Amino acid sequence: MKVITMKILMLRSKLGSNDGATVQMYDEGETYEVSEALGTCFLAEKDAKLVEGEKAVAAAPANKAIGKAPANKAS
Repeated sequence: MKVITMKILMLRSKLGSNDGATVQMYDEGETYEVSEALGTCFLAEKDAKLVEGEKAVAAAPANKAIGKAPANKAS
């Protein structure tokens, strides 16, 4: 699964959660690369603006260790 991100410039400081679990402060005047969901919320509330020339892009998900699938015991 690919994660869609966008680059935004914060117009005012606001709390937000980029991953749906961890809340952090996004500071006025700072540029952040955030998830499409969080970026859309900030843009809709006019708390941020899209950085010029930046579009939402698909980013590869972070590599996470995945264990082996369990053996099929149906046979």
